[in-house]
Amino acid sequence: MDTTIQNAIRNYVSDTFGVPVEIERWLGESALLPVLRREYGFFLARICGTLCLVMHSKDGLERSPARLARQMQLVSQKTEGTPFLSFACRTISPTNRLRYVKAGIPFIVPGRHAHLPFLGMSASEARGFGAGRLPGAFDTAAQLVYLAACNGFGGGAMPTSRIAGAIGRSKMSVSRAFRTISGLGLGKILQAGREHAILLYGRDRVEAFRNGLPYLRDPVAERVIAYDDGLPMQALLPSGESALASVSMLAEPARPVFAIGGAEWRTLLSEHRPKLAPVHDADTVEIEVWRYPPGFMSDGVSTDMFSIFLSLMGVGDARVEEALEDLLESMRKTRQADSEQESGHA
Repeated sequence: MDTTIQNAIRNYVSDTFGVPVEIERWLGESALLPVLRREYGFFLARICGTLCLVMHSKDGLERSPARLARQMQLVSQKTEGTPFLSFACRTISPTNRLRYVKAGIPFIVPGRHAHLPFLGMSASEARGFGAGRLPGAFDTAAQLVYLAACNGFGGGAMPTSRIAGAIGRSKMSVSRAFRTISGLGLGKILQAGREHAILLYGRDRVEAFRNGLPYLRDPVAERVIAYDDGLPMQALLPSGESALASVSMLAEPARPVFAIGGAEWRTLLSEHRPKLAPVHDADTVEIEVWRYPPGFMSDGVSTDMFSIFLSLMGVGDARVEEALEDLLESMRKTRQADSEQESGHA
């Protein structure tokens, strides 16, 4: 989804340098060679009034400086050298970062680096968010914090203690996640009494969630097939297409899909010894073993729907992709309706 990297670029450049940034899809890419259109997406950005064409790698990965320079030259020929051209990716090695700078290649790695010499702007991970390297994706604690903040979006900044209680993590762990989120340009840290709070950027919780998609990962660590006979169903939550079908027009899958956290799965294995199967049979179900409890935001009674989106993103099924978009839209409308109702009672 191009909008995720688009938002990440806009937020990072704007927050890091404190300048206005407007960015939109570039309509001129149809004139480029097919090989370039397959490998890159293109945005037209206006930074401090200066136009910049941003080409981002669709796989999020860096490119060798020599190859990138040749490809940027091909793009520049179609734009006659105007506007300025910049490369964007999700992660970059220290070696290539220095090689890009030496080669005069402008680049943006949201949350980590930016080198825009035509604007006299440059920032690295040592500026603004500490000297430690930030990973290309959230770790489990940061993902839980970010999803909790998305779920609570609209109720103001989320303080450390509130999120720590919701996700079952220490305040220190939540504070570290706050710094990661802020460093990636996805939100800002505020003072809330004697503790800190995180306020995500975005018009609503769905936009905040989309902004974080480049750094959020599939919650599913393992998928197993088990016979349903003797399974403690109360320990499992609907997941995958089963969960999506319950909130959309998507048909129920042929085999039910359930989710369980890793620690809970190990307990289930030792206490109930479920019978596993190599392939689906008439009486089997699919169990997703998650990196974190699937019901972390609802006291274990329902699956986190943002996580459901992450688990199904990129399946390549048009039916599922349409249902996922419907899911996000319904989540946006539900929150808007709740806000209007609260305003009416005020």
